[in-house]
Amino acid sequence: MARESPEYEPLYTTGEVAKLFRVDAASVTRWGNEGRIEYIKTPSGQRRYPKAMVLALLTPDDRSAGSETESPPTG
Repeated sequence: MARESPEYEPLYTTGEVAKLFRVDAASVTRWGNEGRIEYIKTPSGQRRYPKAMVLALLTPDDRSAGSETESPPTG
């Protein structure tokens, strides 16, 4: 689900989010299409993910070791 970006909000690329969750970038794109993770579209059409929102999805174990699942944590 796309949203407007506040000025100067730290953002992750699709690849960076994929690396944090230890999944393929296509999975992150799919999560965005399904509305499971928020993203912002740049003027050139690329997706960027708000850092605070991504980090909120990660559990403490994910932050240190990465996730082995195909879906982002909820809640």
